[in-house]
Amino acid sequence: MKLKTLSTSLFTCLLIVGISSFSFSQNVAINGSGALPAASSMLDISSTSEGLLIPRMTTAQKTAIAAPATGLLIYQTDGLSGFWYYTGAIWIRLGNGDGTVTSVATTAPLSGGTITTSGTLSISQASTSTDGYLSSTDWNTFNNKPGGSGTATRVAFWSAATTLSSNAALYWDNTTSALGVGTSAPGFRLDVLSAARAINGNCTVGTAAGVFGFNTAAAGAGAGG
Repeated sequence: MKLKTLSTSLFTCLLIVGISSFSFSQNVAINGSGALPAASSMLDISSTSEGLLIPRMTTAQKTAIAAPATGLLIYQTDGLSGFWYYTGAIWIRLGNGDGTVTSVATTAPLSGGTITTSGTLSISQASTSTDGYLSSTDWNTFNNKPGGSGTATRVAFWSAATTLSSNAALYWDNTTSALGVGTSAPGFRLDVLSAARAINGNCTVGTAAGVFGFNTAAAGAGAGG
């Protein structure tokens, strides 16, 4: 009888040791169906009527955790309640759009930098070589710039103190560098077309090879040479 009891006890111990060895060397499944754990999971929990209960604690208790491991997960019951995990540097709440912006990418003239709990985006002041914002002085200058409208190829002129205008009687041909007065097809560098062609004043026209001069002391008088 004693030998039988000893043999039974020894078998039971060996069985427990074998099961323990298997349990510690393999992944584990917790379920009510006896299904094996997924090969890629160290712990495979499945149920259709029960859930997994994560440790619940207050904000103070969460903060008091000494050297929390990266990935540690808890459920916070007060304040911003919900699931929180530790990133290795800070606690972050899952969901609700919470998180920490660490940097902002920008293009000129905006510039950004590292942002933790707060940060800034900046824009530099514009200069002759840098895009940016206008100072009040620059804005007033820009806002009060001369206005007006015109037509391409017409010569612009000041029709008021701050207004530019143009007139069909003044035409500039940029291809031939010719100015037409009264004509939009100047055939010479200066082509004046008028019903009554008259020059009143002092005029010298020509080149080094020859000069035509017109000098009037009185209307209608002139000389050429």
